[in-house]
Amino acid sequence: MKRIAAHAITFEGKTYPMSVFELTDNAEVNIYPLTREIHSTRFITGHISVSISSDGSLRINRLTNQ
Repeated sequence: MKRIAAHAITFEGKTYPMSVFELTDNAEVNIYPLTREIHSTRFITGHISVSISSDGSLRINRLTNQ
């Protein structure tokens, strides 16, 4: 499982403020509000864009302030 939190996460054209993006071992995506600290969660400051490549890898791009 991979879990990333950020001030803002954009995934498939929708932006989620102060959220957690979770990619499970079964390739399921969960996005939910960051309301507490979660063990083994990487926090990235700012606004990021997240996508999943054709091989199932997580791709993260830092976006400029908008």
